[in-house]
Amino acid sequence: MTKEKKIFVLDTSVIIYDHNAIKSFKEHDVVVPITVLEELDNFKKGNDTKNYAAREFTRYIDKISGRNTLQDWVNINGKGHGMFMIEMHQSPKLDAEKIFGERKADHRILNSALYLSEKYPSRKVVLVTKDINLRIKAKSLSLQAEDYETGKIKNLDELYTGNTIVEKTPPASVSELYEKEVTAVPPVLKKQTQVANHFYILKSGQKSVLAWYNANTELLERVRNGIRDGAALGRAEIQVPTRTRRHHRIDYSRFVARAVELSQDKSIEWRKIHRRMDERRHHRLAACLEARERTRDRQRHGAARGRASAL
Repeated sequence: MTKEKKIFVLDTSVIIYDHNAIKSFKEHDVVVPITVLEELDNFKKGNDTKNYAAREFTRYIDKISGRNTLQDWVNINGKGHGMFMIEMHQSPKLDAEKIFGERKADHRILNSALYLSEKYPSRKVVLVTKDINLRIKAKSLSLQAEDYETGKIKNLDELYTGNTIVEKTPPASVSELYEKEVTAVPPVLKKQTQVANHFYILKSGQKSVLAWYNANTELLERVRNGIRDGAALGRAEIQVPTRTRRHHRIDYSRFVARAVELSQDKSIEWRKIHRRMDERRHHRLAACLEARERTRDRQRHGAARGRASAL
């Protein structure tokens, strides 16, 4: 028995959330209303993630369409997967704009889903949106509506923490880290798949040492500022000196996972990221110089007033 192919209608919020969402529906077909493309066109300029998502989605649509028109069904990822098309403005028998008494993008998207349900009565049409109100409106019109749940975190305990506490580490491994700064992966860890830049808190009796896995050398390397003899390290942390000579502790487990993810993502526009960082540094420097000049002006005016009152 063949599985029934559904038609999923994507809202703008889904594409902004995940520009690869079109690939997440397996053998089912995907429709994007022309209203969604119009809204994405307004998001193309800028350096935020939503701007990047809008640009990447439109590039992908242009790529898969080739010389075909998007009024016809186009294959997503080749044979065996679902089809894709753009739905133009249509007027279904049940008009959402008339029912809700307002002409707006959300209602035009609802009309596209309603038109498809009328055009394909034997198939299940589902509106997929991150907008709760739009889902409620769709259900009030007897349309099936779902949240887009791909990538949603369902269990926080399953998240990558970036560090592992290893009890009963061989004393030789700990001693070698102290003496040579590097050591081979202990037998207790060889059954696990090692992740690049992963932190380990290795404990052996009254000693503990913080190390990280170097994927290039396949060795554990010692983190010097993170060592505490005779104390249990509750988390992977180091101390970073600042200009004020104070020390702030940084919890590596909070961002190691994100750093690894970014290092493996070749689609990120690194030049733009570096340019934005430089712009922010310049803005901060300009603000500091401006504040210093204002302080000096106040001091000069105060001194001038003092001399005037003395006369």
